[in-house]
Amino acid sequence: RYIDASAVTWKNWATDGSWKWAAFQNYRWLGPADGDPAFDFSDNGSRSAWLKKQQVAGRGLPYSVITEMINVDGVATSYIYDSEARFPVAEFPGASLSGEEASFYSFEKYETPGGWQTGPAAVIIPNPDDTTIDARMGTCSLKMGQGTGIQGQFTPGKQDTDYVFSSYVKLPEAFDVRDGAASWIISFTQNGSPVGADITLPFDGETGTWRYLQGVISLKDINPEGTPGLITIHVRAQNDNALSPVLVDCVRFSPVSSIFAAVAMD
Repeated sequence: RYIDASAVTWKNWATDGSWKWAAFQNYRWLGPADGDPAFDFSDNGSRSAWLKKQQVAGRGLPYSVITEMINVDGVATSYIYDSEARFPVAEFPGASLSGEEASFYSFEKYETPGGWQTGPAAVIIPNPDDTTIDARMGTCSLKMGQGTGIQGQFTPGKQDTDYVFSSYVKLPEAFDVRDGAASWIISFTQNGSPVGADITLPFDGETGTWRYLQGVISLKDINPEGTPGLITIHVRAQNDNALSPVLVDCVRFSPVSSIFAAVAMD
């Protein structure tokens, strides 16, 4: 009689012709104690008596760390690692990184931008020309002069889910909105054309301190008729003030239903 049986499948995760073998799927046998828990490892084999407990959906090569895992209910959990895969920077239970549902960037030296692009008038501080350390988390932040400081875009596979975009922002003591405003602007396109109304998150308010901004994005409200074609979300930070640079930190995008956690290493 069998008390328990499990099986793990492996696959080659490399896409460049090399070999990078690592675990893929985890199964547990559900058959009777007097049955035969032989596992069919062929690609199209019958596994009706086996429960797939976990499946690795993504790995960060060349280090093979798990960047996305799908549980027994088909729900994804995603992880963003530092550039050398030493530790996770952010974790998103209930969000798919490969499905463009999760992103985090706090401008630390050990991070990768993850698709975020900085403009010519923006610099990460501290740097050799500006040694100021002023960050909401960690030691680095993005200093934005006049123009578009940073931008990114997402085309989530799940279009019936509400998403949240958030960041911390800081205005200098001398900031005067009469000289020009600063804000996050969220816009949308579908099939290459603009759709819906822009969402603006102004930086205005108290100066000299870090403030939290967030906006909830409902793709269902943008496409109530269910027009075919995925909606792309465009996010950019714009500073129209020529006299006062502003600071940005901890940029995040994820489903509203996803629990989000991030860490900083000094």
